[in-house]
Amino acid sequence: MTDDAPGAEHVLLGGTPADVVALDRGEEVLFGSSLSLDREQASVRKLFGGTKRCLLSDVEKVSVDDGKLKIRQRGKTSAFAGFAVAKVPNAFLFVKLFGRRGRAAAPPRRRRA
Repeated sequence: MTDDAPGAEHVLLGGTPADVVALDRGEEVLFGSSLSLDREQASVRKLFGGTKRCLLSDVEKVSVDDGKLKIRQRGKTSAFAGFAVAKVPNAFLFVKLFGRRGRAAAPPRRRRA
């Protein structure tokens, strides 16, 4: 399937136009039980309970590197959040939706063998 086929983006990413509409309406879009995105922030579940949030305006970069989804917060040494791509349903849709919010989402990179 090529990118110019109708609906190719949604098939490849595993998402639906409903995800985009929900986000535009200000609803939270869930990516499994540990990660969510809404119009204003990304939220992650903490290991021992609770939730930590990062305003989208404070996110420096969202990327997929070496099989990990990474969310980098501006001005912080370590990543705000990092997940194995296999553990996040529709991880690439998260990156795409984040980029759609007008932020600079980095394209996926592959490790050289």
